[in-house]
Amino acid sequence: MKSETPEAYHVWLRVVDRQSKTDANLRELPYRMPYKVARLGQICGLVAVLALFALAGYIASLGAPGWAFGTGLTGVIGLAAVFNGGRAREGGA
Repeated sequence: MKSETPEAYHVWLRVVDRQSKTDANLRELPYRMPYKVARLGQICGLVAVLALFALAGYIASLGAPGWAFGTGLTGVIGLAAVFNGGRAREGGA
């Protein structure tokens, strides 16, 4: 094939190389992807909790300390859930 049609041979080599890379990525993806998704979820959760703390500060500045405390407490619970959410499921069924 190489001597008869060198252009087709080079195309075939590129296809085989691309397919081997794709196969390697597909084999590794189930092991890499959950960690990336979990990390992204933690970052988004942290941003949401920080926004909730800012809202609690704003509510406190308006003169409603009870509502601010409730909002801040929700933020603390959310912060604990963001960073400890998956640990209970790791060891169990």
